[in-house]
Amino acid sequence: MNPAGPGSLSHTPLSGGDRRKRATGVAALAAISFLLLALIASPQGGSATSSLVMVTASELEKEVPAGESVGFIILFSNGDSEQSRTLELAHQFMDGPPGDWGAMWTTTDDTPVTNGTLHSINAGGILQFHLYVDAPIGSAGSSRSVWAFAWEGAVEEMERNQTMRPSGSPLLLAVNSGKPYGAELELEATSAIIYQEQLSTFDFTLRSTGVYSDDYTIAIGDATTLPAGSVSLTGTSGRLKGSYDAVSAQGRTAAGTFTVSPDRNLLPGDYTLELEASFDSGVTASAQMALTAPVPDFGFVAGSFRITSTTEVKSNEPVSFEVRVTNNGGNVDVNSAFTESIEVRAGGDALGQQSSFVTSLKHGEEARVSFVLTPTNGGELEIKLEIDPQGEVVEKDESNNVMLQSLSVEAEPEEKKEDGGLIPGPGLLAVATGIALVAVLRRRR
Repeated sequence: MNPAGPGSLSHTPLSGGDRRKRATGVAALAAISFLLLALIASPQGGSATSSLVMVTASELEKEVPAGESVGFIILFSNGDSEQSRTLELAHQFMDGPPGDWGAMWTTTDDTPVTNGTLHSINAGGILQFHLYVDAPIGSAGSSRSVWAFAWEGAVEEMERNQTMRPSGSPLLLAVNSGKPYGAELELEATSAIIYQEQLSTFDFTLRSTGVYSDDYTIAIGDATTLPAGSVSLTGTSGRLKGSYDAVSAQGRTAAGTFTVSPDRNLLPGDYTLELEASFDSGVTASAQMALTAPVPDFGFVAGSFRITSTTEVKSNEPVSFEVRVTNNGGNVDVNSAFTESIEVRAGGDALGQQSSFVTSLKHGEEARVSFVLTPTNGGELEIKLEIDPQGEVVEKDESNNVMLQSLSVEAEPEEKKEDGGLIPGPGLLAVATGIALVAVLRRRR
């Protein structure tokens, strides 16, 4: 593997902004196993111990596009303030054989370091190198753990030390291989209900799954069966940051909204909406939502019936009352009838009948309807209330269009009796008149 230069393999700049952190528990477990084996015996056959030379890295984890390499800045610092020491750079894949993966040390100007080269580090001094890890083509989605260290001491010594981090632990570098470009498009929901002449707004999220940033445009996909003009979008274009440029996972996303607002010409039924994101790199991402436009479903609001008359309900006197109606369904029926000019009727025996019309009753709306009827009899009467009694709108459920309410009506009072209850007032007057007439006739004789 070759670092940057004419005719060399491309690699990720050391100053790249890749800060994505992913869990590497499995790799870490394997790393510990390999490390224990490495610490038990050095290549020279003697026991390896930790060195006074410490090793650190600018970052412990990076992402690399499959088929490219990524570099780490590695610093060695001599903790011995009295004498210089000799270092031989080394590395080891801790989660298994390297396979098609590779790693290589270079100087700070990216000149390759030949294996076995010895480097002298002054007392209390610092040496800096680069370690490049090469991810093979087809490795996207895989991760490797690399132990970066140096053997400290003369080669001829039976025992050489290994550099560790200041904490005493080995310097393990996690390298995650990803796609150069990639994205996923997610919608707020996979299905939804829509209503004619009413807005339904949803969120979408575009998420990068690649390493590099890419410019995108979002549009309505070909799989959409809604009429043209029924959908509007916000956040339709921009630049989606990849893992190199994003500081956090949230920084690798872009968000927007889409609003579905079909007109009254949309018939009830099932429809599909597809959004598609197209990138300059040629990558595409799409997502679909199943949409349903339901038929209307009128009904009375539970507990909404009430008498509004301020006086007692009596026969032959008008009584006023009201009720609220609603629409729990869609706004257009299968015959293209829109939910407007809806008749609501009230009536009953000894009550007569009256109709009132609701101007519009779209989904979720409520309307208050008032009536005035005059009962001709007293007693317990029944009011029958009906929505759309002529059946002009085809509904999901016609059975909930009727409400029955009882009405207690006070009968007209009877006239007072003037004869102790035996003879009615007019009869008593007639008898008295007859007696007086007989008395007059007798006097004349």
